[in-house]
Amino acid sequence: MMRIPKKVFLWLMVTTIVVLSGCGGSGSGGDNGLTDSGSTGVLVDPYISGAILQEVAEDGSTVLQRVSTPTDAQGHFEFSAEVQVGSIIETKISQLGTHVGEPNQLVLRRQIRANDDGLLVVSPLTTLIANGSTENDVVALLQTAGMTDFAAADIYIDPMSGLNNLSSSVTSADLTRLQAAMAVANYLEATNQPKATALDMTTSSEFEIFTSCLDAVQETLSPELFAQINAAQNNNGPTMQEFINASVTYTRPVIAMMKSQLTNNGSIDPVALHEEAMSASSDMLNNMSGQNPGNGGPNGTMLYANDCAVCHGDLANSNIPGRSADAIQAAIDQNLGGMSIYANLTTAEIQAIAAVLPVPQPTDPTQPVDGTTLYGNMCASCHGGLTSTTIQGNTASAVQSAIDLNIGNMGFLSTLTSAEVQAIADVLPGATPVDPTQPIDGTTVYSNSCASCHGALASTTIQGRTASSIQSAIDQNIGNMGFLSTLTSAEVQAVADVLPAATPVDPTQPADGTALYTSECAGCHGTLANTNKPGRTATDIQTAIDQNVGNMGFLSTLTSAEVQAIADVLPAAPPVDPTQPVDGAALYSTSCASCHGTLANTNKPGRTATAIQTAIDQNVGNMGFLSTLTTAEVQAIADVLPAAPPVDPTQPVDGAALYSTSCASCHGTLANTNKPGRTATAIQTAIDQNVGNMGFLSTLTTAEVQAIADVLPAAPPVDPTQPVDGAALYSTSCASCHGTLANTNKPGRTATAIQTAIDQNVGNMGYLSTLTTAEVQAIADVLPATNGNSGPDYSDCTACHAQPPNGTSEPNIDGAHSAHKAIASIGTNCQICHTGASHNGSVDLGFPADYNSANGAATDNLDGTCSNISCHGGKTTPDWWSGSISLTADCTSCHDSRAGEYISQTSGRHSKHSRYSCTTCHNSTRMPNHIGDLLTDNFEVSAASTVGGSGTSVGSYSNRSCSSIACHGSEHW
Repeated sequence: MMRIPKKVFLWLMVTTIVVLSGCGGSGSGGDNGLTDSGSTGVLVDPYISGAILQEVAEDGSTVLQRVSTPTDAQGHFEFSAEVQVGSIIETKISQLGTHVGEPNQLVLRRQIRANDDGLLVVSPLTTLIANGSTENDVVALLQTAGMTDFAAADIYIDPMSGLNNLSSSVTSADLTRLQAAMAVANYLEATNQPKATALDMTTSSEFEIFTSCLDAVQETLSPELFAQINAAQNNNGPTMQEFINASVTYTRPVIAMMKSQLTNNGSIDPVALHEEAMSASSDMLNNMSGQNPGNGGPNGTMLYANDCAVCHGDLANSNIPGRSADAIQAAIDQNLGGMSIYANLTTAEIQAIAAVLPVPQPTDPTQPVDGTTLYGNMCASCHGGLTSTTIQGNTASAVQSAIDLNIGNMGFLSTLTSAEVQAIADVLPGATPVDPTQPIDGTTVYSNSCASCHGALASTTIQGRTASSIQSAIDQNIGNMGFLSTLTSAEVQAVADVLPAATPVDPTQPADGTALYTSECAGCHGTLANTNKPGRTATDIQTAIDQNVGNMGFLSTLTSAEVQAIADVLPAAPPVDPTQPVDGAALYSTSCASCHGTLANTNKPGRTATAIQTAIDQNVGNMGFLSTLTTAEVQAIADVLPAAPPVDPTQPVDGAALYSTSCASCHGTLANTNKPGRTATAIQTAIDQNVGNMGFLSTLTTAEVQAIADVLPAAPPVDPTQPVDGAALYSTSCASCHGTLANTNKPGRTATAIQTAIDQNVGNMGYLSTLTTAEVQAIADVLPATNGNSGPDYSDCTACHAQPPNGTSEPNIDGAHSAHKAIASIGTNCQICHTGASHNGSVDLGFPADYNSANGAATDNLDGTCSNISCHGGKTTPDWWSGSISLTADCTSCHDSRAGEYISQTSGRHSKHSRYSCTTCHNSTRMPNHIGDLLTDNFEVSAASTVGGSGTSVGSYSNRSCSSIACHGSEHW
């Protein structure tokens, strides 16, 4: 006989909540000021580790303290300064931490009260108060749901306090606070309402959801279940901490089912959810008490519940039926949907998961594909219900392109057929028409497109960004921002316009390297004390930023002083004992396993040190971050790799199998591939040029590439008598990144501009290299004009030029652009040399007065050289196109004791040493970095810092005095 769910659904009781909530007031109050308690706290639901919190003022917008210490294993954190009464401390959306082995999903908050003292507990219960609930609201909600012994004081007590020491004699009262906190957290997550209040949860439908969340928690986190497990283990069972963690894990499939029901139906099935909760409780009992021995191998059902259900639904209704172990392993290896976190699963465990997956239902080819069901199963968890989807108006081409490019980790949908993708597109509601007469609401665009990563507008982590910097981040796909490429220039500008101004930096204060590391680096590299980047120099860090290693390009706004400050606080790299061999297995585990699987099951067997080094040098699959590995370390990794399985040369290469393992995840099944008719030459070229990150296939032999080409279906024939359909080509080749043709963010682009972007692989456009000249022209012909005029948008330099130009042909010739870009105070600022320039077919130079030399105004000589530039010592510059300056050898190209210039050699006793080479005293290894901010009179990198050391005749230099000088002992300069 089915048990009745433990819920109260009486209208009278729900009404009672509303009546009770009117009695009394909130627990906060008092005058603004500093708390007496200090700034330490605990983040709990149960404990959340690795999270960073921030303090936001009572006005809801002013950030008082940007970062706390990361929460430890017991959720403890600390702010550097006292927190203020009335302010709210909350987890940063960019660093939510880990919750019982999984990424935390919730922003938890607490408002500081005047009477707070001791440890500040931040929990789902305090979040309800910070969201606007009163203490009575919360108490009434929980008591009506059956937790009659819950009191207001319980809201502010650590719900884990005292539980670890309990044995099998634990009581319901001991668990009340934790059950309440977990139930509220599950409600906030399941309904995706992080700002919900207790009153919001009192309507009949919301109260039903909440009580189902509470039921799931009470089924798995119960004294009776804990006692049963301990009894089965002869009172030597799990600790209370282990039991609580297991409860969280086994409850996740129930919450996943609830989210699926809400997404697909708009309501829940409480009976089905209760049955799922009872099943979870039963599984806990069996697996934790040793009553389900099975065959001694991994438990696939439990592994699926723990690792897969949160994304793919409960096992019976899994949206990945029939996946093979190879398919699961491939998804982990390619990090589809962020699955690389499961790289530690063994082959046996993956096989166990595959074995319990339901068999997929056969498809009736005579029946139309149900797009609504497909959307609910495949898309709704990220994009919302169909009626309110965030991808309204997307075409099948746009959806397929997003899958192919793995935008937002959509690559896991590569198994969808063309018909299924079309069916999804067919049911999407049309895009809301834009009224061109109305200004764009930047606040709304930010909320829809930016807030999920960068936090609320008032406390955004990207304050002060310009439209140019936002567009660059989108174009370069920094932090996977490429999915925003459909935003128009006006929308990007609207976002920039509403961003709060950047917090001013006090130039009189040194940069705080520890605070910068915590806010900018710790999320990826761990706490400062345990960083995985010890001993990195400022040059190493800046190079990684410039090359966007591991998507570090977003840190390009850091000044040289800030980068140096970070480098200064990094702990020293551990010394290497040259007498000990390098541990290749340990290096593989720390540097390679997260992407390529365990050493025993690596997907890179037989790779040589040369192949590994080449992949690092070319940043294949973002491997550039391993550039700090020494030759010996790369060799050690290669030495421990298992040998590649032998190939039988007497057997033909199986092209279909190769396509399935190497190509299908991006390009669809062989029958429905989006690359029909590609030749072996075209495939090899794409691999060589790393188009779409295909460089990882560089280990394929010529025969294997040919075998793949041989099995590709033929390209559909082109009728040469028919004109090329530019609109159709734009839709299939361009719209997924640049928006619909009518609203394209690339109006007026010429065929030359398009072809240049393809040739230079701008924004990964190199994959369009198969377009013919006629096809490129056809696309250009259908593009709308810019502001009513044909041609490129000349207000956007990057329409035709890289910023700065970096190629070998017009309109993108490098010349000395790269050398000047490397100077921090110039970077990509075109206005330094092109002030007032117009677009007239000529290169117009114009220099700000700040760059005038002491003897005249900066001048373009119209022959590739310039004169009177202050940073060149007023001398005529080398030829822009062919000249160069070596900062370690050509010192006098700029510095001259005879010229009255800002950088002349007039200080101290230079005149008495004119017969000596500059490098007699100045260390050439320090001189390449001696150029600072050219707009100030200060020496950001002092001349003194380059004096002395190895290779010079000066032992040391300090306080204007030299010591151990080879030619005359010690002297005062």
